[in-house]
Amino acid sequence: SLRWYVQWIAPGPVAQAGGVGQRRQQRSQQGLRSGSSSVSRTTSTVTRRLPFKCCALTLTPFTDPVCTPRGVIFDSSAIVPYLMKHGADPVTGQPMTSRDLIKLNMDKDEETGRWQCPVLCKPFGDRTRIVAVVQRPPGNEANVYSYEAVQELNFKAKNFEDLTSGKKFRREDIVTLQNPDDEEHNKRRDIDNFRHMERRREEK
Repeated sequence: SLRWYVQWIAPGPVAQAGGVGQRRQQRSQQGLRSGSSSVSRTTSTVTRRLPFKCCALTLTPFTDPVCTPRGVIFDSSAIVPYLMKHGADPVTGQPMTSRDLIKLNMDKDEETGRWQCPVLCKPFGDRTRIVAVVQRPPGNEANVYSYEAVQELNFKAKNFEDLTSGKKFRREDIVTLQNPDDEEHNKRRDIDNFRHMERRREEK
């Protein structure tokens, strides 16, 4: 069986004072797996939406994020060996290889440890609409922004050059990673719909 080694550093006084932050995170992760904790409820049909910062396979915070063309995020250290063994997307069950993955270039606030938009310097939250702009070439990596930045500085300005790399892109090159107002996208991030979670329930 695969073993996951996930290192998660939660800086700040809360995390350092007696391990309170670490215990809170452990309880949250246990709740995701067992279904006992409450997770973002955005629509009546979505019961447990995976937090943006978490890998869709391990259900723990990612450190080296990659995504599928559908915008589901995994940690590279978890999904690559899984695909080598199973050859299928753990969320959909459809055939997939590591060549289908898109490496995500994401910015993190060094003081808070939170992922953020590199242009607006605003942290990503549960209500933030987040997108990735695929870089061509090479086509297998993307820069991550808040949709607000792309809408204001690209779409409204009719400027189809990536905000950090300067590479030209098309609307088709944009992958939605989180949109709290899109019910269909939220269904993809509903933990109860993940194929690998369904298999766990079937095995019990």
